[in-house]
Amino acid sequence: MYVYVGKLDWFDYAKNECITVVTPAGFTLQEPVCVYWQWTVDGSGHEKANVVQEGAFKSVVKTASEYRIGFQFDYYSFEGSVSGNFGTLSLIMSNPQGDTAPISLSLKYSDSMRAPSALVFTGKLNWFEYATNEMVTLIIPDTVRDNEPVVLSYQWTKDNAGISNNNYTVRSKLQAVSTQSNGNFCAQFDDGHYTFTLHKTDERHMLSMTNPFGDRDQRESYYLTQTDFLDAKKVNIFLVIDPLAHLSYLWPRLQLISL
Repeated sequence: MYVYVGKLDWFDYAKNECITVVTPAGFTLQEPVCVYWQWTVDGSGHEKANVVQEGAFKSVVKTASEYRIGFQFDYYSFEGSVSGNFGTLSLIMSNPQGDTAPISLSLKYSDSMRAPSALVFTGKLNWFEYATNEMVTLIIPDTVRDNEPVVLSYQWTKDNAGISNNNYTVRSKLQAVSTQSNGNFCAQFDDGHYTFTLHKTDERHMLSMTNPFGDRDQRESYYLTQTDFLDAKKVNIFLVIDPLAHLSYLWPRLQLISL
């Protein structure tokens, strides 16, 4: 699978917004492709509305230097190319009226897996003055167990350098994986500064976040919803920003509970 992150500009609706593309089984005809972004303001005037697009590759042509690809969702279409080393993804987004916009994305994660098994969850993230109602995309390429990969993609509303809409991608491995007999679980991953804890408690799936000082944002209890190509029953995950990194219950595979 491959995970790419870049920036989307689409007229007044998306201005310098984070966009994440996930190809769970690589670049193969009829295999799934998923695209995630948020509108700055959507057509109904809603600010920061999440967008989830799920489909399949309609065209894949391999040349000596690249892959030429195409895929279409209900309204938007994408055509473009992947570099020979898979390091960059270049797309042209279009609508039925013929409007277009270029998108450049860089590779953030890849593996040799060609069976579509990744889990993807999206929701909203708040972190003090640095992130307000920002879309967050959590990607679990395989299973929840020690040393298995995890990817978290979002943007800062304004980072500590004063840069607006700066993309931020966490590429890490799950650690401290443990489980309880009642099915509750806990796993941790970090980026060298922030510590994230994924856990399930009383039918709720939660992701907590803390910095080295133990700070937590009070705007907590944020739901993540399964939004991947599997088109399974949608399940909610709770995203809680708090410093409960000491919790020590986790289970070896993420078992999602339908609501």
